[in-house]
Amino acid sequence: LRETPYWPFALIALTTGLRRGEILGLTWADVDLERGLLQVQQVVGECAGEVFIRPKPKTPAGCRQITLPPVLVEELIRIRRAQAEERLAYGAAYRRDLDLCLALPGGAPWNPNLLTCSLAWIARKTGLPKNCAPLHSLRHHHATALIATTPLKVVSARLGHASIKVTADTYQHSSEELDRGAAAAIEALVRPLVTKPER
Repeated sequence: LRETPYWPFALIALTTGLRRGEILGLTWADVDLERGLLQVQQVVGECAGEVFIRPKPKTPAGCRQITLPPVLVEELIRIRRAQAEERLAYGAAYRRDLDLCLALPGGAPWNPNLLTCSLAWIARKTGLPKNCAPLHSLRHHHATALIATTPLKVVSARLGHASIKVTADTYQHSSEELDRGAAAAIEALVRPLVTKPER
């Protein structure tokens, strides 16, 4: 995806765990590049072919602040510069009212389903399974990677889950893998204490 228009979507999903509609709804007012923070405040959706902006996520937990890694801040700075040049080129025809971080040429919002279909097509071309949903898979990977190193409450808040239980239930397989790792660590610690040396 690196050399395609879809790269920023993938990077945001992987580094923040945002949902598709949350990524599409990000505005520059929601992003503090100096402090490396973003606020999830609105989502972009699609119904019967019409794209709409919902002023709030579905649940209160969906409205959240997320700290950004430097790699994403650098990419967003690059996008903002490119968008400033595009605004100049389009002039008055550019959709300045939406102020979206990731917009179509001219400033209009992306169609969520079109974005998903395009990413799925690229995924298939690279040999990934037909049912692969790249943005959701990247969100899933983000969560799975964090569970190994981060308190579950933080992971849950980052993902916008209504409760820690939702996060735990969704990523139970990761918890089981970590638990197996914990058992192996205890085995290495205790085995020398209980094994009698051979004479």
